[in-house]
Amino acid sequence: FRSLIAAGELQDRDPEAMALQYVAPVITLIGICDRQPEREDECLEKLRSHVGLFFRTFQAKRGDIT
Repeated sequence: FRSLIAAGELQDRDPEAMALQYVAPVITLIGICDRQPEREDECLEKLRSHVGLFFRTFQAKRGDIT
């Protein structure tokens, strides 16, 4: 996340906190798939939604200074 912030792709926020916010749901979804493989499609859709929301939330806006 530091590299994405430095490149101006993400807002200049705490990269360690952002990493936790990004990874925690991923780990949870992997755990669900591990225990209930029949839910893989559902988990993949939730993963796509999570990644999209994360980047829409933290995407740098034009004119932001990093």
